[in-house]
Amino acid sequence: MGPALEHYQAMIVLSRQMLEAARVADWPRLIELGQQRDTVEARLPRAPHGDVGRAEEQQLVAALLAANTLIEQMVETQLARLAEAAGDAGG
Repeated sequence: MGPALEHYQAMIVLSRQMLEAARVADWPRLIELGQQRDTVEARLPRAPHGDVGRAEEQQLVAALLAANTLIEQMVETQLARLAEAAGDAGG
């Protein structure tokens, strides 16, 4: 397994952990995991990715994007709840 594939796989693991943190509303953990994933992404070897086939790379990126979409939806829902609670508390 080459370095690009290892980085993508680490990002997938972190994204899944982020998704679980969002599901249980563990926002500090979500932020921590997001920072870890950003660090892994910053170290991702840039093109060319000789050790990752194009189809495999597309699958990994699609999985990352799908997880990100779900996480964003959960965060947006939580932000809406907080805004509503703040509005209710304000009178």
